[in-house]
Amino acid sequence: MPNEDGDDGRTRIKNVPGVVRVNVYERGTMRLVETLRSAADGSWRVDYLDQSEIYVVIGFDDQGRVNAAIQDWVRPALMD
Repeated sequence: MPNEDGDDGRTRIKNVPGVVRVNVYERGTMRLVETLRSAADGSWRVDYLDQSEIYVVIGFDDQGRVNAAIQDWVRPALMD
């Protein structure tokens, strides 16, 4: 579901959904919580994140097409 900025949370390379390495860190400690690869459609998911925590998410394009993208002050989406 897109947020108010129209972002649906998928990873994108040059604004096209794509596969990247995603690292999720606890913002307060910078402890690595999860590292994973997004799906071909850019979707990714980390289960059981603490809803009270704030996270930093970094997406790395391992093929070197674009620089890493950082999203700060990320809160987990509520799951159905």
